[in-house]
Amino acid sequence: MKNRIYERLTTVFSVLVVSSFLYIWFATY
Repeated sequence: MKNRIYERLTTVFSVLVVSSFLYIWFATY
């Protein structure tokens, strides 16, 4: 159960990092 939550948290974190990176890239472009 805890492993499932950790997996979900990792997915959300990676999506957040990618989205923020794309936002900064578009903002500076």
